[in-house]
Amino acid sequence: MTGVAENVIHHKSILEGQINFLRNTLLGEDPFNIERIWRKMLNATSFQYAAAMISGIDIALWDIKAKKLGVPVYQLLGGLYRNKVRVYPHLRGTWNSYPDKKVDDLFSEPWGAVKYTP
Repeated sequence: MTGVAENVIHHKSILEGQINFLRNTLLGEDPFNIERIWRKMLNATSFQYAAAMISGIDIALWDIKAKKLGVPVYQLLGGLYRNKVRVYPHLRGTWNSYPDKKVDDLFSEPWGAVKYTP
Protein backbone atom coordinates (compact mmCIF):
# COMPACT_ATOMS: atom_id res chain seq x y z
CA MET A 1 0.00 0.00 0.00
CA THR A 2 1.22 3.49 -0.79
CA GLY A 3 0.67 6.63 1.26
CA VAL A 4 0.30 9.98 -0.47
CA ALA A 5 1.94 13.13 0.91
CA GLU A 6 3.80 16.25 -0.05
CA ASN A 7 6.65 18.26 1.38
CA VAL A 8 8.62 21.36 0.51
CA ILE A 9 11.81 19.74 -0.77
CA HIS A 10 12.16 21.15 -4.27
CA HIS A 11 15.11 19.11 -5.51
CA LYS A 12 14.39 15.49 -6.36
CA SER A 13 17.99 14.42 -5.70
CA ILE A 14 17.89 15.81 -2.15
CA LEU A 15 14.61 14.06 -1.40
CA GLU A 16 15.85 10.77 -2.85
CA GLY A 17 19.06 11.04 -0.84
CA GLN A 18 17.18 11.63 2.40
CA ILE A 19 14.77 8.76 1.75
CA ASN A 20 17.66 6.43 0.88
CA PHE A 21 19.38 7.51 4.11
CA LEU A 22 16.30 6.45 6.13
CA ARG A 23 15.46 3.35 4.11
CA ASN A 24 16.82 0.86 6.67
CA THR A 25 15.16 2.77 9.51
CA LEU A 26 11.75 2.56 7.83
CA LEU A 27 11.70 -0.83 6.10
CA GLY A 28 9.80 -3.47 8.03
CA GLU A 29 8.06 -1.01 10.33
CA ASP A 30 4.31 -1.27 10.86
CA PRO A 31 2.84 1.92 9.32
CA PHE A 32 0.31 2.00 12.17
CA ASN A 33 3.14 2.78 14.61
CA ILE A 34 3.40 6.38 13.45
CA GLU A 35 4.81 7.81 16.68
CA ARG A 36 7.49 5.09 16.88
CA ILE A 37 8.52 5.68 13.26
CA TRP A 38 8.54 9.44 13.77
CA ARG A 39 10.83 9.06 16.79
CA LYS A 40 13.16 6.70 14.89
CA MET A 41 13.41 9.18 11.99
CA LEU A 42 14.07 12.04 14.38
CA ASN A 43 16.79 10.10 16.20
CA ALA A 44 18.43 9.07 12.90
CA THR A 45 18.63 12.59 11.45
CA SER A 46 19.22 16.21 12.27
CA PHE A 47 15.67 17.53 12.55
CA GLN A 48 16.69 20.94 11.25
CA TYR A 49 17.69 19.47 7.89
CA ALA A 50 15.23 16.58 7.69
CA ALA A 51 12.02 18.24 8.92
CA ALA A 52 10.44 18.42 5.46
CA MET A 53 11.24 14.78 4.75
CA ILE A 54 9.97 13.60 8.13
CA SER A 55 6.80 15.63 7.62
CA GLY A 56 6.16 14.08 4.21
CA ILE A 57 6.70 10.54 5.52
CA ASP A 58 4.49 11.27 8.54
CA ILE A 59 1.66 12.44 6.27
CA ALA A 60 2.06 9.35 4.07
CA LEU A 61 1.89 7.09 7.15
CA TRP A 62 -1.41 8.69 8.22
CA ASP A 63 -2.68 8.18 4.67
CA ILE A 64 -1.70 4.48 4.73
CA LYS A 65 -3.37 3.98 8.11
CA ALA A 66 -6.57 5.68 6.94
CA LYS A 67 -6.66 3.60 3.74
CA LYS A 68 -6.17 0.34 5.64
CA LEU A 69 -8.93 1.26 8.11
CA GLY A 70 -11.20 2.57 5.35
CA VAL A 71 -11.70 5.96 6.98
CA PRO A 72 -10.71 9.52 6.06
CA VAL A 73 -7.52 10.84 7.68
CA TYR A 74 -9.43 13.54 9.55
CA GLN A 75 -11.22 10.84 11.57
CA LEU A 76 -7.85 9.55 12.79
CA LEU A 77 -6.86 13.09 13.76
CA GLY A 78 -9.81 13.70 16.04
CA GLY A 79 -12.82 13.92 13.75
CA LEU A 80 -14.60 16.61 11.80
CA TYR A 81 -14.09 20.14 13.09
CA ARG A 82 -15.13 22.27 10.10
CA ASN A 83 -17.23 21.64 7.02
CA LYS A 84 -14.75 23.50 4.82
CA VAL A 85 -11.20 24.82 5.03
CA ARG A 86 -9.81 27.91 3.34
CA VAL A 87 -6.82 27.05 1.15
CA TYR A 88 -4.26 29.24 -0.56
CA PRO A 89 -1.12 28.82 -2.66
CA HIS A 90 2.29 29.29 -1.06
CA LEU A 91 4.81 31.04 -3.30
CA ARG A 92 8.47 30.76 -2.38
CA GLY A 93 10.17 33.66 -4.09
CA THR A 94 9.29 32.35 -7.55
CA TRP A 95 6.10 34.18 -8.50
CA ASN A 96 8.05 36.77 -10.51
CA SER A 97 9.50 33.99 -12.67
CA TYR A 98 6.13 33.86 -14.43
CA PRO A 99 6.12 37.18 -16.32
CA ASP A 100 2.81 36.43 -18.01
CA LYS A 101 1.08 36.41 -14.62
CA LYS A 102 -0.04 39.67 -13.15
CA VAL A 103 0.27 40.08 -9.41
CA ASP A 104 -3.46 40.76 -9.30
CA ASP A 105 -4.07 37.34 -10.87
CA LEU A 106 -2.27 35.69 -7.96
CA PHE A 107 -4.69 37.21 -5.48
CA SER A 108 -7.86 36.55 -7.44
CA GLU A 109 -10.31 33.69 -7.35
CA PRO A 110 -10.32 30.93 -6.51
CA TRP A 111 -7.80 31.75 -3.79
CA GLY A 112 -8.55 35.19 -2.39
CA ALA A 113 -5.20 35.00 -0.54
CA VAL A 114 -1.61 34.01 -1.26
CA LYS A 115 1.23 33.23 1.16
CA TYR A 116 4.57 34.55 -0.07
CA THR A 117 7.98 33.65 1.35
CA PRO A 118 10.80 35.63 -0.29
